[in-house]
Amino acid sequence: MVADSGATVVLATVESAPLVSDSAARVVALDGQPESDEIDAQSNTQLNTVVDPHQLAYVIYTSGSTGRPKGVAVAHGGVANLAQAMRPVLGVTEGVTALQFASFSFDAAVLDVAVTLGAGGTLAIASSDERTEPEALARTIHAAGVKVASVVPSLLGVLDPAAVSGVENWVVGAERVTADLAARWRAASRVWVAYGPTEASVITTSALVAEGIG
Repeated sequence: MVADSGATVVLATVESAPLVSDSAARVVALDGQPESDEIDAQSNTQLNTVVDPHQLAYVIYTSGSTGRPKGVAVAHGGVANLAQAMRPVLGVTEGVTALQFASFSFDAAVLDVAVTLGAGGTLAIASSDERTEPEALARTIHAAGVKVASVVPSLLGVLDPAAVSGVENWVVGAERVTADLAARWRAASRVWVAYGPTEASVITTSALVAEGIG
């Protein structure tokens, strides 16, 4: 990633810095010395910067159609449009809690962050253990009062609808939704099937699960 981007500076931590030590870029460990002292000495006054919709928001890596990882550049306008379009669909408003299940290196995480935090909501971030233990994840969802969650269909298939009854909207994608899964969850909450390539800011189409899906 560093080589592809041509980055001259990489921000890291003391723990992660060795991972990029062989690059040509300068590696700055934010929690190391003297870097942290230099940062603390700077003004923390918020910068008054205007961001253009066409400016770069993030670069995320995807396997692409060839299987060779490639960086995809996404502009601020695409992220803003995603948030504006999906917020009313999922009922995300100020104070609503959404589950942050996807890894931050996966573009699905952008949906959770942009839609939820942009509306003044709260993210309940699943731990690595909770991502592999459905019962533990269900307890977190219940305790945090999660109303919206984005997961893969295979995870939805091993969750008990009664244990996560507070979730009003599920967003599923990346895998096929079977008729049995749809029938099991339709009575419990709304399930949205979403799809979109990374280049198009996560989602280009979504539909509410209905009778006859298979």
